[in-house]
Amino acid sequence: MGVSKSGFYDWRSRPLSNREQSDTEISPKLVECFEQSQRTYGVRRLTDDLNDLSIDVHHKRVARLKQEYDIYPKQHKKFVVTTDSTHGRAVAKNELNRQFTVNKPNTVWVSDITYIGTATGWIYLATIIDLYSRMIVGWQLANHM
Repeated sequence: MGVSKSGFYDWRSRPLSNREQSDTEISPKLVECFEQSQRTYGVRRLTDDLNDLSIDVHHKRVARLKQEYDIYPKQHKKFVVTTDSTHGRAVAKNELNRQFTVNKPNTVWVSDITYIGTATGWIYLATIIDLYSRMIVGWQLANHM
């Protein structure tokens, strides 16, 4: 490591610096504020919380301590509306009337479309299922409805 033995033992025997002592006092309160925020607060809000507790701390110090203690807030996904019920197109008639028990295979097929978010955008998966066996009869992926 390129350090002399005497230098290493000298460093090991030194007392904590003022900054390190202050960090050990601030860290438990930082973690407590983070937990009270239900793990959602970032650097700015945590800094404000600590300042409200009369702990004079800069946001860069909070960022460094967050990184040291591996504190990262939850990222909430943005809600995306994928269904447009106000269209003027024809709607298929409800033939089953919620009667989902079938006695023979290949007499009733049902279908559905689901939306899958990817890094490149939404893709759409359409499936057709035999209601008797619950087996997939067919499926199709597309980048449009």
